[in-house]
Amino acid sequence: MSLMEQDFSQICARTRYCFTCSQGFCLDCCTGHEAFHHPGNEQARIVQVRVVRHVHCIQEEDLKGIRYDLRGIQKFNVEGVKYIPIKRNILPGTMPLTCKRCGDRMYVGKDYCGLLCRLQHVPGGNVQSRAIVSALAHTPFHRQAVDRFCTVCQRLFYSSCCADHIASHHPGQTEVGSVLRILRRDGMILIPLSDLVEFDEADLTQIETIAFNGYNTVAVKRTANHLNDEAGNLCIGCFNIIGESFSYCSLPCMVHFVYD
Repeated sequence: MSLMEQDFSQICARTRYCFTCSQGFCLDCCTGHEAFHHPGNEQARIVQVRVVRHVHCIQEEDLKGIRYDLRGIQKFNVEGVKYIPIKRNILPGTMPLTCKRCGDRMYVGKDYCGLLCRLQHVPGGNVQSRAIVSALAHTPFHRQAVDRFCTVCQRLFYSSCCADHIASHHPGQTEVGSVLRILRRDGMILIPLSDLVEFDEADLTQIETIAFNGYNTVAVKRTANHLNDEAGNLCIGCFNIIGESFSYCSLPCMVHFVYD
């Protein structure tokens, strides 16, 4: 789908973790991670991250071979599968059991609520194993709104889930113009003018600009309550009021009348 047809409410939920590049990602933001980021590497390890009892967890089986001591960490048993919480998370309700490191409530009588707390509270051990577990434990798995659009594969994604998107997924393409930054302001979706290199500059100058976070931007999605209410021109596309020196209120209005 083109940029104007995208669903900007899309959320990135990192449900996978790659031990090879120490990165969490979701299957929508980084489709084919193993094939694109680790081509020819048969040793690449990708595991599932799952929310169990309100906590992001990894299967105990997936941590075997790393040689990190998991003793004292609470485990959740779901249909015979044991899960290890990755880091602390405030749990609902009242429970007398607390973690020795952070004091958070726990479901079972163990010393630590998750990998991160044991890592921070118990020194020593295999240096390489600690480094691998530390990378996993410090990975943010909270949900994020997408903040990039790739003009090559026509997909939205969250930047830190696929930081080297162009180099890995589209080798040979240039970063500028291939990946557009998505900015959000009070319900509006904005894109820096400097990213829109595929459009004619004369056409872009006809769109009303919005200064935001140090960027001169144009709107891809613009709500009525953010429109200029002072005297000026009417947008050729939607007849909303805009500044006197502009012809369009947003990128979609300009594209519809100039390129369609």
